[in-house]
Amino acid sequence: MTGNPGSRRMIAVLGTEPAPPQLERIVALAERLQCEIRAAFMEDVALLWSAALPFTRLIARSGASEPAFEPAAVRRAMRLMAEDVHLRLAELARSRRLRCSFTLLAAGELRAAVEERDLLLLTAAQARLLSALPRPPELPASLPLVLLGESRGPLLVIYAGNERVLQLARNLVAGTGSEILLLALAEDMGTARRRLREAGQRLGEVRIREDLALTFAPDPLKQLPPDLIQKGVGLAIVDGAVAGRLLAGLAELLHAPRARDLT
Repeated sequence: MTGNPGSRRMIAVLGTEPAPPQLERIVALAERLQCEIRAAFMEDVALLWSAALPFTRLIARSGASEPAFEPAAVRRAMRLMAEDVHLRLAELARSRRLRCSFTLLAAGELRAAVEERDLLLLTAAQARLLSALPRPPELPASLPLVLLGESRGPLLVIYAGNERVLQLARNLVAGTGSEILLLALAEDMGTARRRLREAGQRLGEVRIREDLALTFAPDPLKQLPPDLIQKGVGLAIVDGAVAGRLLAGLAELLHAPRARDLT
């Protein structure tokens, strides 16, 4: 197993949506990186806002209207569902002899829940939820962001100077024969090209399927290969210094093509 001494915990930000395959992927990633799992369940802000509206009603499958659709009731229901997901994740973690803890978070509490040496993992649904907030949470620039996609697309690595991102990529693909798509990003093209050369040297034996040096303008994610945009991303490792600026676009890339076509 490849070690990752620079990380202590994987903060996995979840809602009530993860299916068993997603939970298994999270545990497999933590096992490969030798991380403790900290499951952080994020409240669905949009659902709470909806529950606070005076004209909103919860319609049961029978067609009957439930009068108790209010923020307090919705919050209780979300916590019960989160506890169910936590129990399933904890059981998977025990089977791999990994530590797994649990916390409930409001969206504004995410910054305080992470430390400099942590990894932050977002599912596609949570990436989309956070990107839609009026003020997405600010995260430490040194904090690598791991994004769990819904498609079978490739591993996308977005590097903006933080070597921990490259270390993570090396650890995840070591011995697997997997290829990565490497994106080096900077404000100017000269710096982006320098970072691309630097990343290629530091990745060593990692197989790079394609590499690109890009700036923020125009939108770097729209300059990715068309086949990648169509297929989506299976997993992304993103430099924390640029994650906030790219989160909305990455949330789209994380979704399987069918899910994106319906939006």
